[in-house]
Amino acid sequence: LLIVAALSILLSAIFLLIFGEGFHEKSFERLLFQLSWLIMFIGYFAFSWKKSGQTIGMKAWKLMIMRIDGRVRLSRI
Repeated sequence: LLIVAALSILLSAIFLLIFGEGFHEKSFERLLFQLSWLIMFIGYFAFSWKKSGQTIGMKAWKLMIMRIDGRVRLSRI
């Protein structure tokens, strides 16, 4: 979860640099930010689960997403 928070801060900083302060008050920029955040959020989990079947937090708890046949790598998410 800390990685998602760090990525959110990075995304916010990028939007501040591009659109300046108050980008959240403009409907187009706010929608673009929300879509970017959603893509980043889904992308983090999809990448982590596709790569190793685990996110960093799941590694700490020794949890893993596996296929029914027991293989670790996921062919589709």
